[in-house]
Amino acid sequence: MALSDIKAAVCGVFDLTEAELIGQSREQKYAHARHIFVGLARDMTDCRLTEIGAALGGRDHTTILNSQRRFEHLCSVNEQFVRRADNAWAIAFRSLRDRERVERLFDDLGERLCAGTASQVTRVNRIASRHLGAWLEVRGTIR
Repeated sequence: MALSDIKAAVCGVFDLTEAELIGQSREQKYAHARHIFVGLARDMTDCRLTEIGAALGGRDHTTILNSQRRFEHLCSVNEQFVRRADNAWAIAFRSLRDRERVERLFDDLGERLCAGTASQVTRVNRIASRHLGAWLEVRGTIR
């Protein structure tokens, strides 16, 4: 999972731009979005605190650690926060799953193109186009 996928999912759930997510505002809407980004990034990636901080506009690793603690606390006391975190997780996971499906499809497509006849190539191209269209449609729902 890429941090950019998680960032896009969180921005989609909170209806934010990336600039708003990584901005300095301490308003609850922005702070909660950043906490969810950090919590999901820690759960869904192997990124270090410094890498997550860099993705959030160059924040220090201690800021990210504090945000992770805030994420855990808010998950235990705020039902709406948990719903938003779950929504962001679902969007990010769907994005990853769809990307992996498309990658597998195009790997298979390459193998078939090397070994297939012209009619098989045409059929594979139609299938690939349909799946790619579905993938792009899902990606279009994420900022």
